[in-house]
Amino acid sequence: MEQKIKITQTSNADMNIGIHKNLTAVEWLVDQLIPKAMVTYDTTTYNAVQQAKAMEKEQIKKAYISGDLMEGRANLSDAEQYYNQTYNK
Repeated sequence: MEQKIKITQTSNADMNIGIHKNLTAVEWLVDQLIPKAMVTYDTTTYNAVQQAKAMEKEQIKKAYISGDLMEGRANLSDAEQYYNQTYNK
């Protein structure tokens, strides 16, 4: 029997607190496919979404570092900080 995982998801439209949250492409896609405030994912879907988010985070950080390398500097902690400031809730 497959386990169900309940997740609360808030889209940009639901965030009426005056704070703009940047969405990654994966977050945007999930918002488009599952626009309800409360959703139930099956375990496989939940794991796939989490893996896609982790992969996208690493791609964003690598792109940030590549830009830094072109300017003669590179720092992994700067890339992590950039991601957190730009995309974390």
